[in-house]
Amino acid sequence: MEASGGMMPVQSRDTLRNSLLAIIAGILCLIVVYHTRSVVVPMLFAVFLTALIYPLAKKLDRWLPFWASVAAIILGITAVATVAGFFLVGAVRGVVSNLPKYSDRIEQVASPLLEYARQQGLHVGAVTTEEDARRLAQFVGRGLTSVGQFLGGLLTTMLLTVFALSEVRQLRGRILRACGAEKGQACIATLNAVSRRVAVFVWTKTWISVVVGVAVGVACYAIGIDFALFWGFLALALNFIPYVGQPLAVLPPILLALIQFESRAPAIIAIIVLVGVQCLNAYVLDPLAMRNALRISALFLLASVILWGWVLGMAGVVLGTPLSVALVVTCEHVPALRPIAAILAERPDPAGPPPGTA
Repeated sequence: MEASGGMMPVQSRDTLRNSLLAIIAGILCLIVVYHTRSVVVPMLFAVFLTALIYPLAKKLDRWLPFWASVAAIILGITAVATVAGFFLVGAVRGVVSNLPKYSDRIEQVASPLLEYARQQGLHVGAVTTEEDARRLAQFVGRGLTSVGQFLGGLLTTMLLTVFALSEVRQLRGRILRACGAEKGQACIATLNAVSRRVAVFVWTKTWISVVVGVAVGVACYAIGIDFALFWGFLALALNFIPYVGQPLAVLPPILLALIQFESRAPAIIAIIVLVGVQCLNAYVLDPLAMRNALRISALFLLASVILWGWVLGMAGVVLGTPLSVALVVTCEHVPALRPIAAILAERPDPAGPPPGTA
């Protein structure tokens, strides 16, 4: 009994030390990633694409050679991403080029608000919509010059993904040779768990986002809001950003409805319908579909998205959730890191830790 009682503090100290070392190592990794993000971002996207594509390519092995399956999937993803990028550029240019025609209506809507602000003692300058529109057009024009950088990054990511997929079949044997049978099997089981959970999250989030994007686009078209297709695409893209993406997706079409129509009825309908779609998404679709994909604390998820956004920029906002999922799953499967997983996870992985990690 005494020996048992004497061992507990030592085990607790070891667990605490390992957890602190893991946190320190994580902070150091973040510093390195921050200063090398231009290289790290394509690598991270390639890793996640590999985790998504490999199971699909294995299923296509029944009809095609593995290399042909990989080539078909890569070409399909590249084509979709390229078309989506050019569509987004054209849509943004169309929105910006049409801003001046709304200038009179913007002044009409803003004048009562400005007058009320002046009555309350607030000094607000006049609305110069044409000048503001020109400035916005210049700003967006500068932003669109990054399209070439996006396409370059996409090409780099696709090349890395192709090489990763060509190596992934040999990865199991290499891990077993490097770590031994028991530890190697535990490492492989951890990688499989991470890949499975991330793949479930991405594919589930994708179909939810498509449903939300179609619903927003159809609603805007039915109400008569200009650029309905663009607002649907925007809702689809922003739905991948937790918490803040959904309200950001409905604000622009609602504001445009206020400006575009003389009557307030279309704007009120837009508010009811678009906010209703996002509420249905946030409180019904996401909780039901994502409960088995995430299983992590909402506070940790929001904080991680903010952190990865600061470290990696907009790519970090997109990758924040899958990176968080991968971190929690890894901590669940590494004995020394399970205290961290217990804090970050909303509930444990029902599959449990892999053999050899108990």
